[in-house]
Amino acid sequence: MGQTDLVAIEPGPKTEDVYRFKEGDPDTIWPRFRERPAVFVSEPYSYRHDLGVGDTVRLQTDRGRHAFPIEGIYYDYGSDLGVVMMSRSTYTRFYDDRGRSGLAFYAEEGKNVDALIADMRAAVSGLQDVVIRSNRALRETSLTVFDRAFTITTVLRILAIVVAFIGVLSALMALELERRREMGVLRATGMTPPQLGGYVTLQTGLMGAIAGVLSLPLGYALAYVLVFVINKRSFGWTLQLTVSGEVLAQALLLAVGAALLAGLYPAWSMAQSSPAAALSVPPGPHESSASPSPSANSGTRCQAEQLTSSSSLVSCGSSKGTESSP
Repeated sequence: MGQTDLVAIEPGPKTEDVYRFKEGDPDTIWPRFRERPAVFVSEPYSYRHDLGVGDTVRLQTDRGRHAFPIEGIYYDYGSDLGVVMMSRSTYTRFYDDRGRSGLAFYAEEGKNVDALIADMRAAVSGLQDVVIRSNRALRETSLTVFDRAFTITTVLRILAIVVAFIGVLSALMALELERRREMGVLRATGMTPPQLGGYVTLQTGLMGAIAGVLSLPLGYALAYVLVFVINKRSFGWTLQLTVSGEVLAQALLLAVGAALLAGLYPAWSMAQSSPAAALSVPPGPHESSASPSPSANSGTRCQAEQLTSSSSLVSCGSSKGTESSP
């Protein structure tokens, strides 16, 4: 398997609350983890090496190679290569290393964490270089890193809103031109400009509502692909995908609001259009010349027929008239 990151921990009273498992029942696997030579592996490690609960991991120890059964797979975002975790008792059984690289302290209720960290740094000053951070600071740093990583999703979200706004506006402007005569008929039959504007606004709101409803399953499908396909292939880990009703309601309201905002100008333009201008039909290309008179409809014949090589018969006049010949 190559090089493996191995972490040994000594479970404390609150350790079980820290880890969240993708596979394995915490109530049963923690006792086995403490009592047996078993290990937990992180989700990226499980994905990279195609391992699951019940499989074994063979590690080189100071007692030789040993196969450790996997009792659980936990979520971890600290390493995209993955980590193998075993209890401190198991580690000291198979390794001669007695050193410790990290300690966890739990502050009393109401204790000032920043002051406690300052006292701890003062106590070890000049003895050893140590890094002391609170869980709150670590969490804030992690969220900052995640926010930077997912900035592109915010940009894509804004771009999607802008594209949707332009699309609705363009569609309504084209609809205004196409339905100009229809709107003129509505105005001519007694519909007032405010009523016509409200009518167009209602149509715009329905368009936005339908688009918002259709976007909900499509958005969920896109999020599922992003979390369980793209992230997993890129980093080896997945997120806990949760969908709240508040987010869905925001998406629906945003779709309707963008549609209504995009439809303000088309609705105003349709409401202000003149019925006479809307009902008038502009002349087409075939109607640009004057209509012929009835006599012209009968046609005027003017023919030149070659009778001989030296003479021709020219016949001009109305179709109702007579023909003359030399």
